[in-house]
Amino acid sequence: MIRAWVSFLNKQADAAMARAMVWSIRSGSRKEFKHRQCCISREQKKMIRDYWNRYTKKNRPLFQALYSCMHGDFDVRYLPDDLYLTRMLGYLNDRDYAVLTNKCLQPLLFNCRQPETVFMRIKGSFYNADYQLISREEAIRLFLESGEAVVKPATRTHSGKGIRFHSAREAAEVSDFLDTHFDQVPSYIVQKVVRQHAALAAIHESSVNCLRVMTLLIDGQAVALSTVLKMGAGGSQVDNLGFGGIVCGVREDGSLREVAFSANGDQFGRHPQGFDFSGYPVPSFQAVREMAVKMAERLPYTRLIAWDIAVAEDGEPVLIEYNDIGELGFMQYANGPLFGDYTDQVLSEIFR
Repeated sequence: MIRAWVSFLNKQADAAMARAMVWSIRSGSRKEFKHRQCCISREQKKMIRDYWNRYTKKNRPLFQALYSCMHGDFDVRYLPDDLYLTRMLGYLNDRDYAVLTNKCLQPLLFNCRQPETVFMRIKGSFYNADYQLISREEAIRLFLESGEAVVKPATRTHSGKGIRFHSAREAAEVSDFLDTHFDQVPSYIVQKVVRQHAALAAIHESSVNCLRVMTLLIDGQAVALSTVLKMGAGGSQVDNLGFGGIVCGVREDGSLREVAFSANGDQFGRHPQGFDFSGYPVPSFQAVREMAVKMAERLPYTRLIAWDIAVAEDGEPVLIEYNDIGELGFMQYANGPLFGDYTDQVLSEIFR
């Protein structure tokens, strides 16, 4: 009886949170629509309604109008943010397996090149790269041997929050650093810093500029839907938009598009440090996409995944992390409708 009540209350709480989230998303999109001075014709609004009414009555043409304005091309297939978060992700990705996004588990999940693990702290205990228990003193020694390292919280983090870079020569300095920034973080991973390809360092040298590849499992295979290049700016060591980074769409031939976007949708014809995006060839583009597709096949319970993949100095792709709640906004700003030619098929499956 108690379990039944707890389940009922949890469902009510989830429903209330979903309503609040939808209201916030729609309100924010309306403000952005006005701020960008976007417009939509009656004919375009009718086209959007006719298309989406085949699947659901809950779509708001506001979203397709805003994305068409930002990307520059009208299309009825742009995904609405509210339905993406409340219906599509929940259908495509089984939340029971969200635990697999724990960064300390990533080396176990994927048999591809990844940043070299220095050590991990998991639930308060320290482990080496082979998942063998070690002492805190041994972990500090490994940190000192690594030179510069990056420390990432294993869970409950996004947009680069909580990530720290550090180099030290003394054990006491490492100890103080960990106590100051990670004492209250029960699980984190320490990795050697990836040295990126010169062609990507030329854009913004301070950050490791990753390719974000969105993949979808459909018809018994994984496909790459959309790819953008994430870039740091202003000397930041991370490429996340939450820290001033920007993204630029990548065409199917591996060249950058003309315009990049910030987190709030501001457009950049050049990188803030002066780099010209238009037509710039991304190194190892096909190899990066092939890695994302191959690794996506290992996660059947998470059909829609956002992969962050760097390109090392030697041109080989390096898996930085994967996300089961990929950002929709900047992907559609940069490249158009996320599901592209698969839109009708995916919507028919979700809203059947």
